[in-house]
Amino acid sequence: MLTSMAILLKEASLEHLVGTQFEKTVTLSRLAERLATESRVDLLAYLKESGVSNVADRQKIVNTLAKAKREGRLLPNDSDEMPTSIAHRIPGRLPPSDDDEDEVWGYQISDPNRLGARVSVPFLDASAFVPPSSSMGRGEAASHDNTAHTSDATDDEEARAPHLPTPASPPLAHRPSSDDSMVDEEERHLEGTQEMTPAKRLAAFLHKIGLPHTAEAMADLSLDDLIDLLDQGRPVFLQTLKDRGVHKLPERQRIANELSKALKDGSLSSLSPLPVKCDKCDGPHSTDACPHFKGARDDHPDARMADKKQLIGGSEGPVELLPAARVIRQPGDGSCLFHSLAHGLADGSIAARLRDQIARFIEMNPDLEIADSPLKDWIKWDSGMSVADYCAKISQGSQWGGGIEMAAVAELKKVHVLVYEQVGNNSSSFKRIGAFGSPKWKAVRILYQGGIHFDALELSNSFNTVDLNTSRDTVDVLGLRGGAFTIVGMS
Repeated sequence: MLTSMAILLKEASLEHLVGTQFEKTVTLSRLAERLATESRVDLLAYLKESGVSNVADRQKIVNTLAKAKREGRLLPNDSDEMPTSIAHRIPGRLPPSDDDEDEVWGYQISDPNRLGARVSVPFLDASAFVPPSSSMGRGEAASHDNTAHTSDATDDEEARAPHLPTPASPPLAHRPSSDDSMVDEEERHLEGTQEMTPAKRLAAFLHKIGLPHTAEAMADLSLDDLIDLLDQGRPVFLQTLKDRGVHKLPERQRIANELSKALKDGSLSSLSPLPVKCDKCDGPHSTDACPHFKGARDDHPDARMADKKQLIGGSEGPVELLPAARVIRQPGDGSCLFHSLAHGLADGSIAARLRDQIARFIEMNPDLEIADSPLKDWIKWDSGMSVADYCAKISQGSQWGGGIEMAAVAELKKVHVLVYEQVGNNSSSFKRIGAFGSPKWKAVRILYQGGIHFDALELSNSFNTVDLNTSRDTVDVLGLRGGAFTIVGMS
């Protein structure tokens, strides 16, 4: 358990900070309160202002503190009251009475067998608890030395006890069992709110950011493992994911970007368990228990959607050294793909007009086949919309461009659209991750910058490409949808 700043520093291998002015003046309670109410960036800035000059030391402190909080080991005892900002955020929390002036209040989750105990702990994160049901509205009282009262507590003590929330997943054996219906009601109340396993938390995060298919490659990792990898630096993080089977660079970048963002805004604490969904009818039940379809899933194009999405990019290619390549930055106004295509077309096109032309082309050619499936099917799989609604969004500028629009413009303008991504930090090395149209047509090169942005890639009239790596990774170009500019920092 982390109960003091000195223990935290030792666990973080920062013994050289023990006994310093920082360790003497900054309490663990104060640091824990800031962890619960501020972003990671603000907390790091606070540590710097408090005298921790080394950035690596500051990161270790925050990482160790956050890990202890996630594991329920953050039990600071260096504060004589619960911070007001935290008390207000915990459901069911009552301020101590005058009689409790010398007592420290809080909640205990280290022993899940005791429901809502009053203990000498200042505070813990409210996300570890769920509101009590009508049958479990009042917790078991405990004395100041953390010893539980017996059931014959006085009326006076019972009146002073706050209505404490119940820990998220107490074993059924420790719930009241005098009435079977009461137990059933409690089970229904707690269903879906029990604490997720590390594997389920990672799966929930990947599902939230739209990359659930990458969970299999990271089956033996937890969300905490990913956070630790990210703390070792972005290059280490990206390389580790690649080694584990997440081969697509845009997906690795997205995982890194979304995880960094979630750490800053604290959204990891609000991950919801994955909903149960039938693969046959999309109903809220398991596939094996589907009441509507007893047989196996049909083998039709929609059933093979995941495989089709990987094929829309056409021909991915090798890493090329393009010494004469020049990246032409495009506005991040939601139309970056159309700006990039217009630049490559060099026919006087502008983004707004090209948007409208592509939308009308798609609407007029919904049956145009791309990778053995019509455009209308790609639109349905990608957006869930009808062709008319999708084209209206594209034309109005409310939809970012992606693989569908690249495939359409290739046919509309009779051009060979080549999609690249930069390899490492080498500004002259690019890997082709998708191609649309015939190689006999004029080449239009665009650069996928990862996340949500495209730029134009321009070559001089005379150049030679050098094949650096003939390995070919399948890339889901349909998923490369961009429109707003973002700067991706490197650790």
